[in-house]
Amino acid sequence: MTMKMRMRFMLAHFIFAVMLGVSASGKATGVPRPQSVDPKADVENPAPVFPDNAPLASSGIIPKEKIIETIKGPPEGQVSAELTTWRAYERAEKTGTSHFVGPDRQVWVLKAKMPEFNDFRLGLIRDAEVTFVFDAETGQLLNQKIVGFPDKLPMIARPDR
Repeated sequence: MTMKMRMRFMLAHFIFAVMLGVSASGKATGVPRPQSVDPKADVENPAPVFPDNAPLASSGIIPKEKIIETIKGPPEGQVSAELTTWRAYERAEKTGTSHFVGPDRQVWVLKAKMPEFNDFRLGLIRDAEVTFVFDAETGQLLNQKIVGFPDKLPMIARPDR
């Protein structure tokens, strides 16, 4: 090893030791929050798009029959509909928490058994148990859960491969 190489080697180890000591000192300080930032303007957890509507009168809720008409395909008697809150649905299905919908938002939970269900992403699903969650005030689909057997695996059954 030449003298120049030894010096580079020693310098590199010295810099490494100094950096390691600085990072391990444990005296890291955070950046203080500027006074102009409003702590109430929380952008990480914004207000839900669908806020709570628990005190909504029954006249503002879409009727059960109209919600059932939105899904097509299941035979009569194969659909169950329940009016509940988003929080109760999340607890029952163990889906976690969504900040998109307020916890006390009223929703229709429809469960249907279908011999065949066609999903635009998954394709044909046989013996499907489908759960739809609709907003009780607007009728918008909030969540969908499909359990069944795909006719073809979507990633394998590609025509170009």
